Amino acid sequence: MDIEHLDEIREAIVNSKYKWRTATALAKELGLSEEQVTEVLETSDFFVMARNPNSKGKALYTTSKRYQGETPFWRRFLAAGANSVAE
Repeated sequence: MDIEHLDEIREAIVNSKYKWRTATALAKELGLSEEQVTEVLETSDFFVMARNPNSKGKALYTTSKRYQGETPFWRRFLAAGANSVAE
């Protein structure tokens, strides 16, 4: 995992007006490659991926903490058995 970029990716999501972000948007904002961002997002426990992609078919990510804080309990409960989380 590209650990050196973990904190800046996490901060970009935390400070975003959007709950969910794509790796493409994060890479563009941070001046990183999409591959670097995707590697961090998919290998770190700090992030979760939405079950459904955006309208362009891109995977959406947020921080675990933001997901827990902004998602109703019932939605988290229903998503608990899935590999990814419901939006």
